[in-house]
Amino acid sequence: MKESIPMVSPGELHAQMRQGTPVHLLDVRSTAEYREGHAAGAVSVPLELLDAKLLQKRFGPAAGVDEPVHLICAGGLRAGLAANKLQAQGVRKLVVVEGGTQAWSQQQLPLRRTAEVMSLERQTQIALGLAILLMLTKGALLHPLFYLLVGVLGIGLVFSGVTGSCGLNSLLARMPWNRNSGGRVAASA
Repeated sequence: MKESIPMVSPGELHAQMRQGTPVHLLDVRSTAEYREGHAAGAVSVPLELLDAKLLQKRFGPAAGVDEPVHLICAGGLRAGLAANKLQAQGVRKLVVVEGGTQAWSQQQLPLRRTAEVMSLERQTQIALGLAILLMLTKGALLHPLFYLLVGVLGIGLVFSGVTGSCGLNSLLARMPWNRNSGGRVAASA
């Protein structure tokens, strides 16, 4: 039976950290998002790479067993997915940070940046804009069927808006310029 996952506000979590309470804070966003700005003290392990073994490798064997692991993402959705994923692997002490990094930032709590990078959102907008321009140009110059591809991109945008999941965003997150210096999306502190 699935246990409900407790939540904590960014302010409460930050207060615990300021009091010297050891906190395992795991950011499950992409490496590029993490580099743009993350809660001070957070460690990056992207959701698609996260599992119980990696969690305990990053924080030690007590993480999620005797000591709670706090999960944070942009707004809370991926942190909830990460909690469900870890819970299915037997990790029990999990807490989701309400509102994610957005709420953390809105409460003016300390953020860290590890590099100046273009946000995935901007990269996605540029890629889609260029693809639409290319398809329109090809439709005008080569063959009208290229206009159908513009419609396919439109359907993809609607799907992304409805589901909150963007395939192009996920693809761009895997590109070399959005990875750490080792060339892979890896856990980074």
